[in-house]
Amino acid sequence: MYLPQGADPATTSFTDTDFAAVARGFGAAAVTVRSVDDLDAVRAWREAGCPGTLVLDCKIVAGVVAPFLADLLARA
Repeated sequence: MYLPQGADPATTSFTDTDFAAVARGFGAAAVTVRSVDDLDAVRAWREAGCPGTLVLDCKIVAGVVAPFLADLLARA
């Protein structure tokens, strides 16, 4: 969202961090979400009675801007 405003891409991008692995290291169930199909793990966790903690590591797509952010950019 900051690139159209002239921000340096080097300061707005971050390396991928495997938050799911970190969560599993702390004993939580965790899933990396890259597509809607990955959310089946949430359904399975709920059907099991929501045991413990479930962490979703939801990856983003750089070219997709949420509508509310696009509205903010249009006003800037």
